[in-house]
Amino acid sequence: MGELELTDATKAKFRTDGWSAAHFGFTSFKASNGKGLLVIYDDFQTHDEAKRFFDWKVERSFRVRSKTAKTDPNGNCVECRAELVSAPNDQSVEVMWVVGRSVHVISANNLDDALEFERWYRH
Repeated sequence: MGELELTDATKAKFRTDGWSAAHFGFTSFKASNGKGLLVIYDDFQTHDEAKRFFDWKVERSFRVRSKTAKTDPNGNCVECRAELVSAPNDQSVEVMWVVGRSVHVISANNLDDALEFERWYRH
């Protein structure tokens, strides 16, 4: 567990709640197959800012495997989720979601590990 700053996000003018930078907490885990997983998380001041960060991460990914959004009865996005490939060799993936103003990103070497961890982590 620890804290980190995403310098590219800070340069893009993102600021997490209470910080002058894109500052996130992180927790590092080891999967049952010995591979590492990293979860970063924090809150933005508003849902709109968290959603802007989500869209920014999606745009910067090498490939988008999936992207979904849940909306309220008025059509406003209340939850966004994406599966992203970070590099051309599919050796680095991210599963990311935004609920309200909270952002979570799971980084892993493969999608199966990330999805299994997401099921455990979100419930």
